[in-house]
Amino acid sequence: MNIFLILSIIFVTSYLLLSIWDFLDEEDDTASEEQALAEFLQRRQDIQEAYLIAQKELFKRRKF
Repeated sequence: MNIFLILSIIFVTSYLLLSIWDFLDEEDDTASEEQALAEFLQRRQDIQEAYLIAQKELFKRRKF
């Protein structure tokens, strides 16, 4: 009975440590994901601004 209790404690402790380690590792990954998302949003905004400028130029050319 004692060996089962010891093995259970070892298993639960190792599981908790691995879970904490995995959680901390995921936090480090989110920084690069957030940076990639910020770069993507910036590029999308730049493309939208360029599209609006092109639309204004087309409208000016059609008007005259």
